[in-house]
Amino acid sequence: MRESNALPAVLKITGGEAVEIYDRDYNRADSEGAQDWDTMRDLDRIWQTGGKSGFGFDAASTVMVDDTVRKMRHMPGNLVLVPEFKDAAHAKDLSMPALTAYLLNLLNTFEAATAAASGGGADVRDLLADKPFVFP
Repeated sequence: MRESNALPAVLKITGGEAVEIYDRDYNRADSEGAQDWDTMRDLDRIWQTGGKSGFGFDAASTVMVDDTVRKMRHMPGNLVLVPEFKDAAHAKDLSMPALTAYLLNLLNTFEAATAAASGGGADVRDLLADKPFVFP
C-alpha cells in the first residue's frame, strides 16, 4: 500500500499519533508470485536504511503484521497474520484492540526476556512460536 493510502487508517488506529510507515518502496519483486506485480517485504532494506526507526534491527527483533502469508514466506517466523481489513466495520469490532493488546504483551515479554538473557538477547520468533496470535 502507498503511504498516502495507509496514513489515514494508521492515524485513525493510533488516535492521531504519527508513526513511520514502510510502504511499497520497502517491498521487492516476488519472482515466484502468481502475478507479475506481486511483492514481498524487503526487511533487509528496512534494517539498513539509516534515519528510519527500523535501522539496525534484524530477524530476531522484528515483527511484521500482514494479511498475506506470501509476502513474508521467506521469514514466516516473524509474521503476525491478520485478516484483510476491507471496511470501517473492522474498527468497531474486537480485531484492532485484540491485536494491540497482543503486540503490547509481546513487546513487554520481549523486553523482559532480553533483559534476562545474558550475552545475546531474546528472539521474537521464539515468542511468536510459543504464543501465536489468535484472531478473535
